[in-house]
Amino acid sequence: MASQLLNVGLSLKASNINGLLTLNKSVDAALTYNDQDVTTDTITVAHGSATELITTGAGADIYVYLKNTDTVNKLKTQTSGNVNYGHINPGDFSFYCVKEGEGLKVQATTADIVLEYITFKKA
Repeated sequence: MASQLLNVGLSLKASNINGLLTLNKSVDAALTYNDQDVTTDTITVAHGSATELITTGAGADIYVYLKNTDTVNKLKTQTSGNVNYGHINPGDFSFYCVKEGEGLKVQATTADIVLEYITFKKA
């Protein structure tokens, strides 16, 4: 097992939100991951049934990067038990941690889409 460092940065900037608030926040973080347990792939996700990316038996929390490459259709995200997390809009991405034992399924909402994804375990 070789450990690697993943630097993660997020910057949110808006001059105003509803005319009242100013949002200007940047967060930088890093995490160490096991480079032997990385999966990276591009797949077609069906709209008729869900595709399981992370099983409930993964044995650890799993970090996931998802990018919906479609220009029209949304990507629905849910646990392996079919509990909806939410969705990823066309062209958008998401990066988060899937809790051990929850699993992750994805499904296109209207028509099949192409999904780019990466999964890895924190070392």
